[in-house]
Amino acid sequence: MADAVYVLDPDTSHIIWGNRAAWESLGLSRDEVLNHSVLSLQVDITGQPQWSEIAAVIRNTPCFTFVGRHRHADGHTVAVEVNTTAFVSAGRELFLSVARDVSRRVALEGELNTREKQLTFALNEASDGLWDWNITTGEVLFSPRLKQMLGYGPDEMPPHVTTWKDSVHPDDVERVIATLNEHLSGKTGRYDTEYRLRNRNGDNLWVHDRGRVCERDATGQPTRIVGMVQDISSRKAAEAKAERLSAYQSAIFRLSSAFINLPLDHLDPAIQDGLGEIGRFFGVDRSYVFAYDTAAQQMHNTHEWCAPGVPPEIDNLQNLHFGIAPEWIECHYRGKAIVIEDVNALPDGSGLRQLLSAQGIRSLVTLPLMRDGECTGCVGFDAIRTMRQFGEEEMGLLSLFSGLLTNVTGRQLAEKALRESEYRFRNLLENVDRIAVQGYDTHRRVIFWNAASEVVYGYTRAEALGKRLEDLTVPEPMRETVVAEIDRWMNGGAAAPPGEMTLQHKDGSEVTVFSSHIMENLSSGPEMYCIDIDLTERKRIEAELARYREHLEALVEERTAALSIAKEAAEAASRAKSAFLANMSHELRTPMNAIMGITAMVQRRAQDPALREQLKTVDKASKHLLALIDDILDLSKIEAERLTLEQTHFQLGAVFSNLLNLIEQRAREKGLQLTIDLPGELSAQAVIGDALRLGQVLLNLSSNAIKFTHQGSITIRVRAVTEHADALSLRVDVIDTGIGIDQDTQKHLFTAFEQADNSMTRKYGGTGLGLAISKRLLKLMGGEIKVESTPGHGSTFWFTVSLPKCFSAPQATAEDLLLSEQQLKASHAGARILLVEDEPVNREITLGLLEDTGLLVDIAEDGLEALALSQHSRYDLILMDMQMPRMNGLDATRAIRANALNLDTPILAMTANAFNENRQACLNAGMDAFLSKPVDPAVLFETISRWLGRTSPRQ
Repeated sequence: MADAVYVLDPDTSHIIWGNRAAWESLGLSRDEVLNHSVLSLQVDITGQPQWSEIAAVIRNTPCFTFVGRHRHADGHTVAVEVNTTAFVSAGRELFLSVARDVSRRVALEGELNTREKQLTFALNEASDGLWDWNITTGEVLFSPRLKQMLGYGPDEMPPHVTTWKDSVHPDDVERVIATLNEHLSGKTGRYDTEYRLRNRNGDNLWVHDRGRVCERDATGQPTRIVGMVQDISSRKAAEAKAERLSAYQSAIFRLSSAFINLPLDHLDPAIQDGLGEIGRFFGVDRSYVFAYDTAAQQMHNTHEWCAPGVPPEIDNLQNLHFGIAPEWIECHYRGKAIVIEDVNALPDGSGLRQLLSAQGIRSLVTLPLMRDGECTGCVGFDAIRTMRQFGEEEMGLLSLFSGLLTNVTGRQLAEKALRESEYRFRNLLENVDRIAVQGYDTHRRVIFWNAASEVVYGYTRAEALGKRLEDLTVPEPMRETVVAEIDRWMNGGAAAPPGEMTLQHKDGSEVTVFSSHIMENLSSGPEMYCIDIDLTERKRIEAELARYREHLEALVEERTAALSIAKEAAEAASRAKSAFLANMSHELRTPMNAIMGITAMVQRRAQDPALREQLKTVDKASKHLLALIDDILDLSKIEAERLTLEQTHFQLGAVFSNLLNLIEQRAREKGLQLTIDLPGELSAQAVIGDALRLGQVLLNLSSNAIKFTHQGSITIRVRAVTEHADALSLRVDVIDTGIGIDQDTQKHLFTAFEQADNSMTRKYGGTGLGLAISKRLLKLMGGEIKVESTPGHGSTFWFTVSLPKCFSAPQATAEDLLLSEQQLKASHAGARILLVEDEPVNREITLGLLEDTGLLVDIAEDGLEALALSQHSRYDLILMDMQMPRMNGLDATRAIRANALNLDTPILAMTANAFNENRQACLNAGMDAFLSKPVDPAVLFETISRWLGRTSPRQ
């Protein structure tokens, strides 16, 4: 249709002329158009615009163009493009408008716009990335999704082909460009490949990239190609996982197949191949097998595989002692795996870290080889070039390999044992003397005939093999019966019972045997074996044995009588020795009690300084003599196995504090520096044991150190060797800077009555019993004692002792409870005491000590007098001697306890007997405490004060 042409009045906007298309294109008549405002034709102008403004734009524009819509007479609208320009005709200004129907163009533009919006939406929302490469300029349009895949924002990714090329993984670039060039050159119908792209962060993603050339120039050269990139990382991961799983399963199958029904002589190559298989599969640097020798406490690297370039270590890992890495061995022996991701994270200086670092190992995993609950070795992987983590796959395949190894080595041991057993059995059957063994098949033909059968029956093996049983050894009268019984047994019937039989020798003579039979059901059929013992020899042996038995019984009766006499003699000797020791203890301590007691009394009263010094010397000598007596009696009790250890509660600090009090003055007098190095936590530790005997050992060692050190220092160091929840193991070192001891002398130090040499005895004194007693006491305590010394450089005597911990309050020590004479006098003066003592000197000494403290003392010279006094007087405390005429202390105590008057009165035993069982006898008789003679006045005062101060009867 022709364009509509209008001539307009610039002042009024009225149409003053128009061509036929001006009204026919709108379905109007001429009159409906002419002389009407051109604005009335528009349907998309609302309100009444200012025509003057429109006219001004037309006047100032060479050609004013706009697209609008005109209203058609039937109601629809027509899209028009209107071009308007001003012109002058006959001196009058007019506007010329030409309206062209552009409905189709507008519709196409609308559709194109819609499609562009749809395409934009698709590009933004699609999971695949799109690209459009202008080959001529090198520019590439990357879709938002593709930018997002590579980690770029909407405006961050440079739109050039080099951006894409730089993102391709270096290992894939050459292959991808070659594939692309094949398509650009026309060799392939489309570009299609898979490769890896590196995103902005350096991470790799797998993509499926495909495209097609869409434009070429006149010469046929491509100028534009478009394509699509799909992220296939998940698919590739799944494929890799499936491929890995398939390879893993194949490795499992190959390993299992290699070890199932493996000939044992091919075991070593199979293990080596298996290590290579699993080592290559996981890309480790070493795989290996270790064997553990529990008896020798050693491990050996038996098999090793190394990756190319990794040095082997197998020659360096032979005969390694378990002590190099005890935590490694302990873990494996508990059936646990060891996984170390970073060897450098192990504690500095640990044996395991040193062992692994020396091999260049950075990470490892090992699994124990367990057979029947016992660890026989381990298998493992090493990572050397880089650290790595070991996951379920590595652990699973290692576990399978260890199981296969355990199974096949177990089968190897079983088959070896079976072969050895078969060899021993066959060797036994072939060579056992006078036990004839024959084997028969289902037809009773001989298949086995040992050497003893040749002797018993006279047929050689060559003569017997293949012959029937009944034709060889069965006498004619028995043949039918024997054949019937054997056939019945061969066909599932009952076996003939074992018993004596008379068979036939080759020479026709009778052979009496004890015959038993076994049946072996083999795949080739049953086989019967007969084991025949020639009873001729047996009978001879039995007769000989009977004669021997009679002779032996006579000898036994004779020896039994002799042993009974010897036993009675030994028991009598033991009783005599015990009585002698008890008597010697009493006889030696009784005069010592008089000497020390009188010395103490005179010292208390003496005013003359010279006399006091002399008495001090007497006191020192008597105490030295008492110490010697105690040493001799201790040794006697130990040798007689009569010494038992106390089990009391005490604090370690109290023992060492008492030791310090005993030796500090002697060390100071010699100018020696004395140090007791006892950690605070050990000092406060309460334990259970014999504090007195522990102190005796410490005093012996410390006294020796002071005796043989003329200058320098004495150090007593205490350390906990091991500590558990309920026990403690101590090591005590007594270190001096003294004269030292040579090696030959050290060998005899702990032997009774021996010192370094006679000159030592003359110079330093002593009996040589101290170290011998200390060694035996420590043995009773479960410990040991050793010496380390060099002449001229001092000595170190050290010992160990194990003590149970005490979790209740420790018993009070003598140091805590010690009360002075003045305290006893102040607290208990006037208390009534019964002193029972038959020896006049001891009685006088004890009476003097008691009366000096203000106590009221009655005296009885034996048990009968004590009993008589106790029946008429109530006493606060009774001191009771043990060995007295007419009635001893034990009987007197029992009698006193039978009377209500002194039923609860404390009774303290005073005895010179040094044996523990005597103390127990005192307690059993009803006594409350035990004082050893000679009695130390301070101990006497403390004990009396403690018992007088009790708050309840017999506390």
